[in-house]
Amino acid sequence: NADIDMADPEFWNKIMPEVERQGSKEDGAALIGLLEARKRRQVTIQREEATHNQAQRKILKRELAAEEKARRKRARAAAMNDARNWPKVERVRCERALLSFGYGRWERIREAAQLQHRSAEAISVFCRMWLFALLYPVPSAGAGAGAAAAP
Repeated sequence: NADIDMADPEFWNKIMPEVERQGSKEDGAALIGLLEARKRRQVTIQREEATHNQAQRKILKRELAAEEKARRKRARAAAMNDARNWPKVERVRCERALLSFGYGRWERIREAAQLQHRSAEAISVFCRMWLFALLYPVPSAGAGAGAAAAP
């Protein structure tokens, strides 16, 4: 191996004399192909499939989350529309039940206020709207101007 110089133009012929002995270029190409590293196609395909399956699961999960979010938004919108159109008798009964049983006990409020025809979500939306109106009253036009002028 000491007599082999990498700068020698016959370097590959000395390293691989089998290629020189082959008469045709096709046989030499086949031999070189055999000497190349084996490709692990099956492992690569499995990894690609696993990655593909993971990507599909992520996409499906996002789609399901988006559908659930849209469903909740529709239900909330329907409840909001429902909460704005309550007769005064039902509003008063719901307010009293809310004050009696506390925030978050929607089924108990629904039973006590005799609002079985309303959904629990509609009752919760109405109660939130009512509490918001109590906590953050809208100032009237005259009161706002006078309050702003006072020091």
